[in-house]
Amino acid sequence: MMLSQIMDRHLLAVSPNTSIGNAVKLMKSSNVDMLLVLQDGMLMGIVNEVALADVHLTDVSTAPVSGIMQEPWCLEEKSSVDDAVKYVIEHNLGRLPVVLSKKSMRCTGTVSSTELIRARKQEEKK
Repeated sequence: MMLSQIMDRHLLAVSPNTSIGNAVKLMKSSNVDMLLVLQDGMLMGIVNEVALADVHLTDVSTAPVSGIMQEPWCLEEKSSVDDAVKYVIEHNLGRLPVVLSKKSMRCTGTVSSTELIRARKQEEKK
């Protein structure tokens, strides 16, 4: 099974110019611990709780997320569930951005570690 078959195609994202304050509000209102940072559909980075932990409260309101975003760990949508499980474990990830190709970095979805476990269990039953 490939990631394209199980990924969530709803992209919860901000632009690199979005303020850290607005990103935090979106994360809280959406009950997520990671946002994609996209520019013209291309994955530029991610903002997560780890990145926010180092932010001083005085910087939050106006500073752009581009200053704190992290390099994105990602896999291509043609990657297998087994490869994704190994990748998530190796890098200790809860959610993984999925791209069309690493060359284009066009973000097409995300997949959570829970979704990967469910998909793997389905494959084992077959």
